[in-house]
Amino acid sequence: MKFFLKNNLSFLICFTVLGFFASSTVLLPEALGAKKQNSAYLLYTKGVELSAKKKYGEAIDKFAKAISQNPSFVAAYIEYARALALQGKRGLALEKLEEGFKATSSTQDKAKLQQERVQLSELFYTNKTFQQYQDGLNFLRLDRAGVAVSSFEKALTVEPDNVAILLGYAQAIQMEEGLSAGVRPLERAFQINPEKKETRTMLGEALIQGEPEKAAGLLRPLAKQADASEQVSVLYARSLFEQQNELKQKEASDFLHERVDKNTTWSIAMFWLGKFYAKNPENYWLARKYLMMYLKREDEKKLLLSSDATAAVPARPNVLHEEAEKILSRVNKGLQ
Repeated sequence: MKFFLKNNLSFLICFTVLGFFASSTVLLPEALGAKKQNSAYLLYTKGVELSAKKKYGEAIDKFAKAISQNPSFVAAYIEYARALALQGKRGLALEKLEEGFKATSSTQDKAKLQQERVQLSELFYTNKTFQQYQDGLNFLRLDRAGVAVSSFEKALTVEPDNVAILLGYAQAIQMEEGLSAGVRPLERAFQINPEKKETRTMLGEALIQGEPEKAAGLLRPLAKQADASEQVSVLYARSLFEQQNELKQKEASDFLHERVDKNTTWSIAMFWLGKFYAKNPENYWLARKYLMMYLKREDEKKLLLSSDATAAVPARPNVLHEEAEKILSRVNKGLQ
């Protein structure tokens, strides 16, 4: 019995010692990981303090070290990018955010990085460029596109990679020269921040006539969303239809038909759907239906405006209304 207890006691002691070492080797990396994360946080905190004192170079050094300790430390990437942007290095700042995007698998963190990308891509470095940008917008509202172009160009000489200025500039030259004139500044804005929906939409529209396939590729991610707007849905359908391919044109009609049926308040979409159907005599009845629905909606709006004493009656003729009447007249003759 003593022999049994003695041997089993030895076995238990050996087992306990081995277990201790085994557990130590498992916990050691975790402990080291926690220590690195703590070190990264301290470096990050110091960097934030230095940024607040406008010591951006020193702050960047702290953020870089924090990231080396914890490569998925998203907050450090964001502050690193902000410090770079405040040094006037917007391009490098956006590249750093892209690094952070690749370093994390968290949907929440990716959303934070995308939001930061939008903010930094439209950050104004000086009050002067911001005022020139505002002047450009004001001239656009007054339909003075030429003066607006001049204001935006002055702002771009100082901040050539500011997305807000690029979009305003594109809109101004489009008013003067047509949609395709805005392609270059819009492509630049898209390159800087591909996440901005407005840029993607404007560039897609500008490319419909010349490069409809490229336009469709840009607009597809927005158009396929359940809450896609009427504007995006129409532009996407047009980009498909302009490819001059029967299958693509059918896809365009089917897509817009489905969206119009789900969104019965849409009006412009009805015009384009009617126009699509009017291309094929076999679909004249459908073309007539949607064109008449569009014209009825527009006439109701016009009547409502004319009865409202406080509403300003638009001075410009409704070009789509005139085109719809012409197409409907042709369709009606074809149905006789």
